[in-house]
Amino acid sequence: MKINPLSYNTNTQSSQVKDFAKDKDALRASNFPDKEVEHVVLSYMNDKNIQRLVKVISDKSILVSAPFTSKEGPKNKIPEHYADELAKRLNLSVVHLSDYIKFVQDKSSRKTYNVEERAVNDFSFEFKDPAKEATLKKILSNKDVILIDDVITTGETLSHLSAYLHKRLGSKIKEGHALVAVGNSRPSDRDMQRFSGKIVEQIGNKYSNREILSRTMDYFEPYTRLKMARFERMIVSPETAMSVLNTMDQDKQRIDINLLKSIERPAGRPMTKDKDFDKER
Repeated sequence: MKINPLSYNTNTQSSQVKDFAKDKDALRASNFPDKEVEHVVLSYMNDKNIQRLVKVISDKSILVSAPFTSKEGPKNKIPEHYADELAKRLNLSVVHLSDYIKFVQDKSSRKTYNVEERAVNDFSFEFKDPAKEATLKKILSNKDVILIDDVITTGETLSHLSAYLHKRLGSKIKEGHALVAVGNSRPSDRDMQRFSGKIVEQIGNKYSNREILSRTMDYFEPYTRLKMARFERMIVSPETAMSVLNTMDQDKQRIDINLLKSIERPAGRPMTKDKDFDKER
């Protein structure tokens, strides 16, 4: 199944993202108390961001907050509070997916991953029980779903959540929106050509230029430039170029067939540490 690309509605400067990371760490340390979460949400909301969202809403729109992870420890309530605040301001209905879905992450902190480990996603979604699934399917029937998260970096969480809801419920996912984001623009045609060109440079004797470009465009369509950048850093030899292609194929196959069940580390040796900001639940 092909993941429908999302149009990410956000407009945040990198300096704001770093400030948000610090605030989020402070909230996590205090177990995300509601009043403090609400204060942080309100401090990062801005009218320009909301107006971007206004342009895509309709009488069928419904806000759906991304679920927090099912692991033990503090639960990130920022997406829920942000969705609630947007619902009040825009007079829309809201659903919190944490009431219906388990979001499982294999590792406790994505910031400790090396580049290769973080180039693919390592989480899965599943409904808590059949009754929850049936209820949510009824709620979202004939609705234009706007997924709400706190942070967008690579676009993985919302893109794969979009695929899961579409596959299981037939939901129409209209938009992805976050309080803050980094690297949120999509890869351009030039980005795609540069990426595929680097692979062709290393293993052009194995595949045609057209085939590599097609596979590149097909895989990275739902993601952001930051996602592509993490893969691109790995293309330094024929061996790593093949590892990148294999990882792309394996990741896509797991989405198509296994629907985001937990995945193993991709083939190939670990690469350098990635110091980019990327905190998710």
